[in-house]
Amino acid sequence: YGLKAERAPRSSDSECTSIGVLPELTASGHTLIGENWDWRASVADRTAILALDQPGRPRVLVFTEAGFVGKIGLNEAGIGVCANLLASSHDRGQIGVPYHLILRHVLDGANMHHAIRAVTLAQRGSSGNYLIGARGGEVIDIEATPETFGQDRKSTRLNSSHVSESRMP
Repeated sequence: YGLKAERAPRSSDSECTSIGVLPELTASGHTLIGENWDWRASVADRTAILALDQPGRPRVLVFTEAGFVGKIGLNEAGIGVCANLLASSHDRGQIGVPYHLILRHVLDGANMHHAIRAVTLAQRGSSGNYLIGARGGEVIDIEATPETFGQDRKSTRLNSSHVSESRMP
């Protein structure tokens, strides 16, 4: 892609938290994922929920800020993604695929395999956490930097915009 990494200011008082829970721990028996979007208050009135029809790909419902191609959402194939912005020592302004574009690619696929590959095969330009859930009982949390990634498939997963070095190889 040859795109420059995003350089968003980061502060500990305006970050999101995501959670994923597998069916065996929910009253409904369904996979659940969710996120509290508590980014900057000045951005709140510049958000949108987009319903996208894409020929040859699943339809998508996505919540995003103005100017971005996507962020958190779900698709008709039962794939959902939540996002947590991260900063790590691997973020050095390198060229790579922007975080929001990777999030959007997660929602383009029809299964968990595609969603995981959208994150792990990308030449990432910045760090980020991708909590991905799939209809049928899968949740994976991928913490990725431009150089590496770690993943977790526990029955309950919580991420709060802090790098978990224990998951990095």
